[in-house]
Amino acid sequence: VYDFALDASKTLTKAAPNRIFPLSVEDIENNPLMFGIGKTKPEYVIATFNEDFTEVTITKNGADSDGLMMDWQNVLETTDFSPMRANADTLLKATICSGVTSIGTAAFYGCKNITTVNLSDTIKDIRANAFSYCQNLKSITIPSSIISIESYAFNNCKNLHIHDLKIFNSPCWTVTFSNCENIVFENMYVDNHNRIANNDGVHFSASKNIVVR
Repeated sequence: VYDFALDASKTLTKAAPNRIFPLSVEDIENNPLMFGIGKTKPEYVIATFNEDFTEVTITKNGADSDGLMMDWQNVLETTDFSPMRANADTLLKATICSGVTSIGTAAFYGCKNITTVNLSDTIKDIRANAFSYCQNLKSITIPSSIISIESYAFNNCKNLHIHDLKIFNSPCWTVTFSNCENIVFENMYVDNHNRIANNDGVHFSASKNIVVR
């Protein structure tokens, strides 16, 4: 089992001696707790689980990595699961570390028991259905680095508190929520050009008990 630590410069390093990042494809494939989930190359972004698959840490792997997470199909019937969705029954917490730049389509789709997600301030894009059906997700801080939150990123979520959300010059559909209940937005700031199409601050459909303050 790999033991990870973060040094003062936020660069992921391995606690074991004589081991230098980036990890190779072979390193990733030989570790049952580790999965390559990079979009450009799978090994560019790594999801590492603890032994009981209740927590996952997602990291950029190597200086050449662009930090983009791969996209998965966002339908219930698919077998194209992310590692997070494949472990939806046990996963409770996710930490996305500095250097990761996107949350892929359907990355956490159906993770019904996850309660906590920590996003780094390098995330720029939360893709469609990234957190759909995460019905026990309670709180998430959206970093000011975010440019776009795509359609239905938080579809079918309940009792969610989103705070400190700041969005600048989003291309369209700034924040959308569908089939959600008991959602609280707090300290939200949107600064978009008035000629951008579909320039809603927050767009809701088929949802109830929404508070924006």
